[in-house]
Amino acid sequence: PYQDIIKRLCSCESLSAIGRALSASTDTISNRISRASRQALALNATLSACLHPDEDLVADGFESFCRSQYFPNNITLLVGASSQYVYAADHVTIRRKGSMTVQQKKTRAKLETTWKAEPGGIETSFSRIAHELLRVYAATNHSPITLWTDEHKSYPRALARSPHLCLLVQTGFIRHKVVSSRKARTTRNPLFPVNYLDRELRKDLHEHVRETVCFGRNVNRQMERLSVYLLWHNMMKPHRARE
Repeated sequence: PYQDIIKRLCSCESLSAIGRALSASTDTISNRISRASRQALALNATLSACLHPDEDLVADGFESFCRSQYFPNNITLLVGASSQYVYAADHVTIRRKGSMTVQQKKTRAKLETTWKAEPGGIETSFSRIAHELLRVYAATNHSPITLWTDEHKSYPRALARSPHLCLLVQTGFIRHKVVSSRKARTTRNPLFPVNYLDRELRKDLHEHVRETVCFGRNVNRQMERLSVYLLWHNMMKPHRARE
């Protein structure tokens, strides 16, 4: 019952809860989600080849973690400004930041003797999203395209890394505009599409709920669940549930 699994996954049910409801093991549920994710990615690739977007775009990073909070990640999302269709998502593991106790700093240092997050990972991730922006630009009838982001310093550097994007920005065919991330998250905020998606992911995917005991333990599996959710968001859920 793939449709039942997808609905339950996107309604903030954990794998254990889905397994109990459907009388199946968590391994079985995980396997079905993995299979569904491949179909979701294939369908997204098929649609991407024939879409002709007529809207501006918004990009931002969604922060979560996998395995433990010593391995936070940044999932960059490229979203349509009016449709809120998610065109692309890219994952990168980043270094733990923020305030930490002395013991937590020691634990992080110990873990980094084995593996350390790549410096500039967010910039590299955004550069991959920027390549998807080129594909959208090639298929659109909407010119010029405005790309809205917050004031993260990695974003302009990532755009400058692509000679094609850099030329399009310089000639005005693509306009990069920034908005403070501290601005009120209302519908009038140009970053509303990604702010809205951020809220939906926190609400609908159990592993991304704040201070949850349910969290991802494998990056590939986590991104599989995200791809299934984006299938639900893009193609199955009404644009506005109340309507």
